[in-house]
Amino acid sequence: MHLSELSMDWSLTQNPYKIHRHLWQAFPGMPDSNRPFLFRVNPGKKGEPSQVIMQSDVTPNRASLPHGCSLLRTKGVSPSFREGQFLRFLVCANPTKRLNQARCRVPLIDETALIDWLAGKLNEAAELEEAQVFSKRILYFRKDNQPGKIVTVTFSGILLVRSPEKLLNLVQRGIGPAKSFGCGLLSLARA
Repeated sequence: MHLSELSMDWSLTQNPYKIHRHLWQAFPGMPDSNRPFLFRVNPGKKGEPSQVIMQSDVTPNRASLPHGCSLLRTKGVSPSFREGQFLRFLVCANPTKRLNQARCRVPLIDETALIDWLAGKLNEAAELEEAQVFSKRILYFRKDNQPGKIVTVTFSGILLVRSPEKLLNLVQRGIGPAKSFGCGLLSLARA
């Protein structure tokens, strides 16, 4: 697994749907069905570059990135966890619920529902010791000339590892929907 920090020109981040496409270029030759990365955008001020944190299965190719997107650094990581370990976490997610079987998703708004959603996503991998909603943002985008929006929520806090294997699986595959919009990357550090 590789962790990378990138800088992306403000103009490239205006349509959240296209950010994923720009980052995909760092992995030439990868089939579309194999998304090899998760990412989180830390937006800058208007007109200033945004910081992007990316976790990938393979090393990104710096030369393949589009103009305006710079790979600042990358390093290989091999995360390991132990049962009973406390970890600080940060994750930007798209907490939703289904209204019906027609796959219609609506965003969760209530803070208690948001924390419950996150606890459910951690499932048997870990349990929340502390969790707070750090920020909420609405992302407006255009896909095939159709407007859309998603609500993202950034959570931070402390979790307790229950199953190291399941937690590693969550880190590798991400949490919740909207991964192509920069959601799901679970960042962990020692508490």
